[in-house]
Amino acid sequence: MDGPRAVSVNRIVGDESLVEYIDEGALVPVSIGGDGAYGFTVRGVPEPGRLGEREERFRLVSSQPYLRVPDGRVALGGLEAVGEYTGADRLEFPLAPGRYAVRIHLIDWKAEPGSQGPDGKPRANALGDFVIEITEESPANAGGYRKSVVDFTR
Repeated sequence: MDGPRAVSVNRIVGDESLVEYIDEGALVPVSIGGDGAYGFTVRGVPEPGRLGEREERFRLVSSQPYLRVPDGRVALGGLEAVGEYTGADRLEFPLAPGRYAVRIHLIDWKAEPGSQGPDGKPRANALGDFVIEITEESPANAGGYRKSVVDFTR
């Protein structure tokens, strides 16, 4: 995800470099510490914790808020999509410049009856693996942002 300055994939060598970008609000990781293909729901909310009834019922854990300082747009993609010149697929959408708190919720969509087809894959109405809430920074959520590369503390 791009932030106040362009992130070069060549500069990202390890977790220490990622933490620097996380700290300045240029990157919000969505990471559970493993590879995979995941479904996401991203929404702007007036305050954190605005999960739908189904999402709340099957929520496993929520992250502490991360800081995000966009330059007018954000992108969702894998680590390989970080930076302007990688060529990796990512989904970009507008987000007004400012300071935002971002919370990530891990959803156990497989626990919902009827969410999987006979092949074990999610049905069209299945919940995503993650819900990402973006909230404008306010005095209530300012400061104390999470800086970990992995979203959830075990």
